[in-house]
Amino acid sequence: MALTGGVVRRLFHGAVDSLLESSYVRRRLWRAWGPIVASRDPAFRADVGLLSVPERYRNALGGCGRRCQTTGPAPIFVTARFRSGSTFLWQIFRNIPQCTAYYEPLNERRWFLQRAGDQGIDPTHVGVDDYAKEYAGLSGLDGIFSKDWAFDALYMDTWNADSRLFSYIRTLIDNAQGRAVLQFNRIDFRLPWLRAQFPQAKILHLYRDPREQWMSVQSRTAPVPLDYQCTEGSDLNLFYTLEWARDLRTVFPFLDPVDAGHPYAVHYMLWRLSYSFGACFGDISVAYEDLCTRFFDTMSEIGNNLEIEMPDLQTLSTLNHGTITERWRGYAPIEWYREIERECDRKMAAFFDHTGTREARA
Repeated sequence: MALTGGVVRRLFHGAVDSLLESSYVRRRLWRAWGPIVASRDPAFRADVGLLSVPERYRNALGGCGRRCQTTGPAPIFVTARFRSGSTFLWQIFRNIPQCTAYYEPLNERRWFLQRAGDQGIDPTHVGVDDYAKEYAGLSGLDGIFSKDWAFDALYMDTWNADSRLFSYIRTLIDNAQGRAVLQFNRIDFRLPWLRAQFPQAKILHLYRDPREQWMSVQSRTAPVPLDYQCTEGSDLNLFYTLEWARDLRTVFPFLDPVDAGHPYAVHYMLWRLSYSFGACFGDISVAYEDLCTRFFDTMSEIGNNLEIEMPDLQTLSTLNHGTITERWRGYAPIEWYREIERECDRKMAAFFDHTGTREARA
């Protein structure tokens, strides 16, 4: 028997109601949209501030401090995009005796559960034979860790709340021997939250030429054709470029891959955003090219800024296997890049002209 329009509507409405009553669906909706809704600035925030606890109660109450204050040396957070030389920088800190350098703490591979020989070392990570030794004895972190951190809610502002992420990072800091160094590839758009939660930390921002980085992003797949156009179903192995854009487009609509067109446009806009976040919230920004070609001067600048005593830089320089190339010139004509970059710059400028920007540190 044919269904009438009224019956179809009732069935549809019933199905929607059932979905919305599901705790699983509600959790997923909050995961996707809650941080975006919460990031808006309700009027009451302009009228009410968090006041201090009255003096007479402070001795009896245990939670009156301002954010996270650690008892040891200030941790160092390294923020960088994928394929920007961050593994090289991590190796350097790993070889500084007073540091415990954690490799990619938000990586879905959960290094605290990895065993020697099971880690699948990336052959481009010259000199690396394991990623996980600093995580030894921390298997209990599995009860805190969330795989969602690698792909979901990649944008976090100062008003976001994620007590599990806070506890995870705090546990790593507290278990470090000496100074904790956390090398992130998944924190750049969470830097406002990270800075607010760990105000005493030092943030080191690493970046790389976006065109050359694009060539490295394609290292696990055949080169993307120059006339390729993204669709909603595009599934290219580009170090999560499209996956990140789909998550972040709820905050930055211009990142929608379908509207962006070629994946390089998505990559370039992510690069520009990441650079802006790093320059605004970091204590020092370092170019990968300078780390390779001006190693001694650059490492001295890092040491002075982060207030860390560097060991013999001549010894550390043996870790420097970086070479500066221009492979991007063999991928496409220079005008092809410029045309895409100009259009991306136009879109982003229009967006930020309307939303306002935070200036980079002086």
